Amino acid sequence: MCLEFARVDDRFIHGQVLLGWTRELKLRRIVIGCDRLTCEARRKSMYQRMATSELAVDVLSISAAHELVKKEADGSGVMVIFGSLTDALSYYKLGRKMGRINVGCLRHEPGKKRISDSVFLSEEDIRVLREFVILGVEVVAQGIPGDKQRNLLAVVNEL
Repeated sequence: MCLEFARVDDRFIHGQVLLGWTRELKLRRIVIGCDRLTCEARRKSMYQRMATSELAVDVLSISAAHELVKKEADGSGVMVIFGSLTDALSYYKLGRKMGRINVGCLRHEPGKKRISDSVFLSEEDIRVLREFVILGVEVVAQGIPGDKQRNLLAVVNEL
């Protein structure tokens, strides 16, 4: 069974997710899968407080996120957000397939290449991106639902 919506965004939950994707996908749960974030009590609490009566928000390790989503009947209405392509690949390797990964934002850091205004990739990110393609997972850049989806590997190959 494929996860309905997987997103990579190092900002995790923000306005584009809450106002755009939540409404477009009729989400009932957002799961942040990030081992590092589970150890940051203040940030974890901030994201958990974004939950509403209609939207659950969980901040879990990658393996715990995998287990939670596996318990969902069909994955509909669930978005899993990862802070990196590497985290998304770790999740995938636990057995939860993803047909497509949406990349919203990966910020600039030294050594990363600018792919778009909001996506910067390291050599490791590009290696992981190519691995996803070999696995049959499409990786697209798209900030909000109304934006045109851009195949990330095609953009990288144009550089």
